[in-house]
Amino acid sequence: MLAHVLQIVSWLIAPLIIFVVRKDSRFVRYHALQVVFFQLLVMMAWGATMLALFAGFFTAIARHKVVVGPAALAFPVLFFVIFWGGGALTWLLNLVLGIVYGLRANNGEWAGYPGIKYLAAKVAGVELPH
Repeated sequence: MLAHVLQIVSWLIAPLIIFVVRKDSRFVRYHALQVVFFQLLVMMAWGATMLALFAGFFTAIARHKVVVGPAALAFPVLFFVIFWGGGALTWLLNLVLGIVYGLRANNGEWAGYPGIKYLAAKVAGVELPH
């Protein structure tokens, strides 16, 4: 449970520490590894977003056209929507998943993030109950 809840404030660090320190418990290892994988996916998504934004910046600089009117606002508005809107949604997703799966882990459930649970179980050496 602690790995899920601490991801809200520490992102990758606390779940990784819990995974390394608590290798004796299959349950804790499975849940901490899920959070580590989820945070790695979030980091890759942020990296891809940053690459897209920098590509847009450099393309705009290379073209260097003076644009007036509504088209001049297109890139700043797009930047705001993608970067800040995406960041807010990512944080909200992180908050909701941390709380929901933290409560499920606290109840002793082998609940897992969609798409990540089977990889985490395989890497952790855990067979999930059906």
